[in-house]
This record gives sequence, C-alpha cells and structure tokens, in this order.
Amino acid sequence: MPDWRARATRLVADLIALGVLDDPRWVTAFRETPRHLFVPRWLRQEENGCWHPVAHDDPATAAEWAERTYTDAPLVTAVDATGAPISSSSQPSLMAQMLTALDVTDDARVLEIGIGTGYNAALLCHRLRDEQVHSIDVEPALTEIARERLAALGHAPRLATRDGVTGWPQPGPYDRIVATCAVARIPPAWAEQLQPGGLVLADLKIGAGSGNLVLLRAGRDGLLGRFHPTSVGFMPLRSPAVPARRPAAPRGSGEPRPLDPAAVPPLSPAETFFAALGLPGNHLSHDVLLDRVRHTPSTDRYVAEDGSWVEIDRGADHARCGGGTPLLDLLLDAHARYEGLGRPAWERFTLTVAPDGTHTVALDQRAAWTLPR
Repeated sequence: MPDWRARATRLVADLIALGVLDDPRWVTAFRETPRHLFVPRWLRQEENGCWHPVAHDDPATAAEWAERTYTDAPLVTAVDATGAPISSSSQPSLMAQMLTALDVTDDARVLEIGIGTGYNAALLCHRLRDEQVHSIDVEPALTEIARERLAALGHAPRLATRDGVTGWPQPGPYDRIVATCAVARIPPAWAEQLQPGGLVLADLKIGAGSGNLVLLRAGRDGLLGRFHPTSVGFMPLRSPAVPARRPAAPRGSGEPRPLDPAAVPPLSPAETFFAALGLPGNHLSHDVLLDRVRHTPSTDRYVAEDGSWVEIDRGADHARCGGGTPLLDLLLDAHARYEGLGRPAWERFTLTVAPDGTHTVALDQRAAWTLPR
C-alpha cells in the first residue's frame, strides 16, 4: 500500500481528536507502524450472519480493505467452526487507551497475553526495545504468522505458543502484563509473574457479557485496582484448562408481564455488571435485537445462567419472561438500587485479588461482593 503513511497519519489525527492519544512516543508508534501488514485479510459479517473475506489481493474488495484498515475500527481476522470470532485486530482507539493505561517506562518488561495479529506487539516494540516485549498465544499458527510479520518490520520480540492461563514464567517477572482477551478470573500465574508494584490490565468478564477492563497493581496484599471508564468486550481467553463459557440459551415459553416502560430502561454495561453481581453465578448477558426492517435497536434480551430470560421491547408496556429464575423482578430490584447509588460509573468499582485467589468487587465503601471461584 504505497499511501499507508498518509492513511496512518489520518488515523493518528482521529485518535488525537478523540482524546485517547497524546503521549508523543505512542503517537509516533501508531504513525510509523503499518497496520495493513498485520491484517492483509479480514472478515466482514453480512446481515445473514455469514462472514465475507476482505483482502488486499482481491480486486473486488481491495479498496474497502485499504480504507477500513486505517480507520478506528476492530477487524475480525478469524472465526471458529460455529462462526464465533477467535482473533481480531482491536479497535485502534481502544489499543491507544490500553497502552496509555499501562504507563510503561523505558525499561519496562511487558508480557502480552494473546498475540492476535501481532499489531499490538509491533506498537510495543516501537515504544520499547524488542527484548523487553514478550507475547504468547495458544494458537501456534497465530504465533508464527505474527513472528513473520514482525520480522518483516525488523522486530524480534520474544514470542511463544503457550496457554495464557499459565503466563510465561521463565522470562519473568514482568513490570506489565496486558491481556487482549477476556477472563472470568485473574489467573494466579499472572500475579506470581508480576514485579512488586507491577500492573496487569485485563478484561474481567465475571459472567458472559458482564464486566470490563480492570487495571490492577501488585502489592503485598495481592492485586488491587479499578475498572476502566470505557466499556470494552474482548473475545474470551481460549485455554485447555478453562472450559469455554457460553451464554445459556433462553429456555421456556415467554409469558407477558405488564411493565412501566421507564421501570427498566436498556441497561448500560456498568449497570448490567452491577445486576450480575447479585445473580447466581454472576451471569447476566444483555443482547440488543434489531428491528428486521429498519435495523435499529428494538428489543433488549437478558439471560441468566440457567437460561431464564427477559425480553423488553423498547417503549412497550410489557415484558416477556421465561425460565425458573424471576429475572425481571431481580432486574427491577437491581435497577432501583443502582439508581439509588447515583448510577455509579465503571471507575467507582474496584477489584481486589487476594493472594489466595479470592476476588472481591467493591463499590466505593458502600457495597462489596466476593465472586465465587
């Protein structure tokens, strides 16, 4: 792509305008790292759910590929047999926020969990020295492809095919650990491989769809930190040691319930997380269904761990419910309590991970929840 530098410069300008990129060293890294080398092909999802390849060497899609690759958009690069995404190049604005939050120093040693396309590792290599950057992935093919792409830019970070749950102890300890995947709990190995005072940044999803990025600092009493103000959703970490946790399928026929349309407005990600903290298994998924004609949000569906569900059409005076858990009543109660607490934003929630692995979420000094193991 002969004009990639101009495109990268426009992308950087967009990130600066969004207020997510201001450190001159990261500005330079984004401007001088060619994203297109790490995503020569990505996938576009059609309205019917099928994935269509968009590639630099396909005359039918080359223009679309060049344009979108240098926009602030996530790019899915691989899906599994069911059509679920398993690898992507994250949204650049999110990457900028995460790299800034890591607060790396010039001599920091970083471990990345989930190498993906290798683009994030390339940005780290630009900011640091290659030998300071370590990245692992459970998928051998992704590791090797990333190695080749990084080598084409003259970078040689330390890469390995490993289970992300176990980290990478031999080159450790690290000053920073960043996970580009979602985990239900912070693996003990990550805490063990951090230097005292080191930081770990990960997307903690306590239940399917409930959680957010959290930045934790290592201390004598374990890990302690706050959730990030921006809501994100990474793909789940894939590990032989951790069974895939998929949202339960809604079960039972729907029964109508009268409902004040203002009683349960569409829950924000932070409010969904708050509600999940009070549910069995801390599981609450929230999906927005689109109108089939206008393709605009029309229905909010909430599903609990046992498959109990609630569907609320936006603006309607009723809800449809199914399953054995009184989920609508629990949502009404959670919404009332959330409102009473002043609609707390993400950064008011903290997480402590004790040395024995106990995870405790707290909201200011007003409430605390110990997560089941």
